[in-house]
Amino acid sequence: MQSDDELPEDEEEMLVYVEFEGLVGSNVLNNEELQLDMIGIDTEHPTMQINGRFYEGTYEDTTGTYMFFEKDDDPRVDDVVFDKVPTLKYFAKTRKVLKMQRVFTKPRVEVLGDSEHDSCIPNIDTLSQAGVPPKYQEEALQYWNKIRDDRLEELSTFLEKQKIREEKKSKESKS
Repeated sequence: MQSDDELPEDEEEMLVYVEFEGLVGSNVLNNEELQLDMIGIDTEHPTMQINGRFYEGTYEDTTGTYMFFEKDDDPRVDDVVFDKVPTLKYFAKTRKVLKMQRVFTKPRVEVLGDSEHDSCIPNIDTLSQAGVPPKYQEEALQYWNKIRDDRLEELSTFLEKQKIREEKKSKESKS
């Protein structure tokens, strides 16, 4: 079994600086109960969910280099010019920045319609408005239609069974 520190040979690790537009206060990310999910990190527009809020990002090359430091547990002063012992040491650098902006999502029923009403079946326009990439729209439409048909079939089966039960109850109560 592979440890967390080891990467498969065909994968490359890349450090990226993430910048949030409109995220006020750093205490949001310092919260002990932080819930952070990342979707599509290797796509052009990754999505991040932080404590139920959604952010969409774009990668940009930086001007200069972003450097990362970590706490130095064994600080030493090699130069007498320093009157304070440095508490940080160099960790890594990157030339990529991921700029994230807050986005608002709509509940799925609003976007894709309600399977009980024919007028709410999605079409290419609603999928496009929902942000489904064009190359996946036809597949998404087929998937939605299959799910809708399956649900309607399940509902029909349930109603049929319910009708049979009610008929049995009415026959039992008459006898």
